[in-house]
Amino acid sequence: MLTNYSSWPFLRASLALPQLDRSRRWLGKLLDAVGLGPVETPFRVAFSEPGVTLRSYGGDQSASPVLLMIPAPIKSASLWDLSPSVSVVQHCLRSRLRVYLLQWEPPGKHERDFGLAEYADRLILDCLDAISAETGQRRAKLMYI
Repeated sequence: MLTNYSSWPFLRASLALPQLDRSRRWLGKLLDAVGLGPVETPFRVAFSEPGVTLRSYGGDQSASPVLLMIPAPIKSASLWDLSPSVSVVQHCLRSRLRVYLLQWEPPGKHERDFGLAEYADRLILDCLDAISAETGQRRAKLMYI
């Protein structure tokens, strides 16, 4: 007996996901337009290369321990810094950490084939090298979600 796989609920749901994602993005832009988007802590770009941008927060805290926050590749960096009252970035700054936040960038033409070797290894190590060059510290605490 042949099974009609198109009747499986998860397959039908997967067909709706692109529309759901477009709707989610549209709602996010609408919320931003009316002033209800993320209120991020000011930062500077410490390092950038295709696939990643490294944000640096706070002033000169040369003796402070270094913290690198790494969101999952499918999540926005703003997850760590939505608004002042719930900002993990600001909490860590108040705890006297030298905070860096990795921001994943949309893949360009040359990054479309990136896999674990790039996302879980090379790009993160490149950011750690940039942090070490800037701070002189060879160790960093990592926070991942």
